[in-house]
Amino acid sequence: TSTQEQHLKGGIDDTFPVPVDPKLLVAKIEATFHRDTIIAMKAKNSNASNGQVQSSSQQEVPVKPKADRVVIDGIEVHVNDYLIKKDGQILSVTPTQFRLLTTFITYHDQLLSRDWLREHVWQNSDISPRSIDAQISKLKKILPDIDRYLTNVYGKGYIMTLPADHNIAA
Repeated sequence: TSTQEQHLKGGIDDTFPVPVDPKLLVAKIEATFHRDTIIAMKAKNSNASNGQVQSSSQQEVPVKPKADRVVIDGIEVHVNDYLIKKDGQILSVTPTQFRLLTTFITYHDQLLSRDWLREHVWQNSDISPRSIDAQISKLKKILPDIDRYLTNVYGKGYIMTLPADHNIAA
């Protein structure tokens, strides 16, 4: 059997020829995120139609990108190592700030309300909306380059719009 066939039988969803076209890789990753979101929504609707309503805190919601490494304007986020680098220097962030950043990357181009962030980043702990804003402000001070991509939508929440040339590496 071919190497590609072995990989597919081993559980890999897809393979790419080498060298990889970065635009194709990003498109594939974004399509996978979109597909997983649709599957989760269908499962939720199916459970609701069967009378099995789950609270949103019981649902499994990913708060980190599926890629191992994400690069945005020279900021490297090493997801599995809980590490952020800027220009080769390791930056010190709290676990909450790391979860916030990876959540914004995972759900880029989507408006995330403070209530949603409290539920999914803080696991529904008793935290005020102002404390959420303060953590985001601290994250922006540590990583000033993300400020241009992370927008506060007054009274609604936050949205991160990633640059077209961002790089996601599995």
